[in-house]
Amino acid sequence: MNVLIEKSDVTWLVQSHKGFSPFNYDICVDWAIDLLQKEVVTDNIQMLSAFSKPTDAWEIKPFVSKVLKEFNLEEFEGEKAVQSRSYYYIQKIVNGENNVLSCLEKLTRICVESEYEKNVYPFYLLYYSWGDLEDFKMSFHYQNVTFSNFNETVLKEAKIWIANFENLK
Repeated sequence: MNVLIEKSDVTWLVQSHKGFSPFNYDICVDWAIDLLQKEVVTDNIQMLSAFSKPTDAWEIKPFVSKVLKEFNLEEFEGEKAVQSRSYYYIQKIVNGENNVLSCLEKLTRICVESEYEKNVYPFYLLYYSWGDLEDFKMSFHYQNVTFSNFNETVLKEAKIWIANFENLK
């Protein structure tokens, strides 16, 4: 396994930087700083970590590419970028690192931007199910989801997605 992937789950997100516009390149600065703290030190990583936030996409993009190239990591576009970016947020759900609705909102945006990518679509449905539950006490988007089993259902979908993603890597 590549050292950047071993040291940081953000690497998957960074690999998708060319696949989305706009991409929040501030994440790349934080990623580079995190790598330096984990003793992954190269000139390119040091250069990337030195950018001020908010970053200018046109200025920082070549440096992100240099770091990925230095470690023989692919820059994802198209479906691979969708899967890579989705992996980042779904992994946060599985690890309990972030607010579930916040991750679902980001996954919903990914779904819409990717013209309703079928692998991310269940998270789109779950996001809108929460609104259904708040407004109507029942879901019209995702069958059999309730307030009491919402997080469990999201986690179940996330684990299914991760298992499928692991098979594709």
